[in-house]
Amino acid sequence: MSRLRRFLALGRTAAARFGEAAGLSRYRAANAALTTDPDRRPRVVFLGDSILAGWPDLAGLVPEGWRCLNRSVSGQTSAQMLRRFQTDVLALSPAAVVILAGTNDVRGGVSAVAVVSRNIRAMTTLARARGVQAILATVPPVIVFPGARPSAARRDPRTIVAVNEWLEGFAEESGCAVADFHGALADAQGAFARPLTHDGVHPNAEGYAAMARVLKPVLDAVLRTSGR
Repeated sequence: MSRLRRFLALGRTAAARFGEAAGLSRYRAANAALTTDPDRRPRVVFLGDSILAGWPDLAGLVPEGWRCLNRSVSGQTSAQMLRRFQTDVLALSPAAVVILAGTNDVRGGVSAVAVVSRNIRAMTTLARARGVQAILATVPPVIVFPGARPSAARRDPRTIVAVNEWLEGFAEESGCAVADFHGALADAQGAFARPLTHDGVHPNAEGYAAMARVLKPVLDAVLRTSGR
């Protein structure tokens, strides 16, 4: 194989690996099937990480006459969600998108506020340009306890608060709705309320019920004004 062919082959391999890391193929078949699906109900897309991916009854939050499409991928950062935004959100022509992003940016030890703010701004700008209403969810809290997920200790609660303060300010500035998951799950000290989590990072059944009580009225209000 010539040097040029080896270079091109390496480039294709790197592109494929990048696509897999971003989850670009995760919903490819499901998205393709929607093009011939006779179900014409208006759609709501949920875009997030493992917290949304593992929600046991997400479809139950969507009002009758609407369709729920969960396009969340465990472990994803806000940059990876932005990378998928065209194929897994906009291409599905939803009326609204619920975005939960940031907890894995905080875990990554990067400048989380700067990174999350840049990517959330980009996603909401893209959504607005296509007439898609964005609902922004605050990053849930964490708690460290014996038996908790080790990554709980790698998420700085102060950084989570800073990300959420930025997000709430941006939502007010941009007119986006907010679902305050952090407020629904935190105890008086701002940590994940112990009865609501099984591992210090993810909600248990009671935690998801608390999140549902926050998200459902926000979602109902947004969809009533969607014009779909």
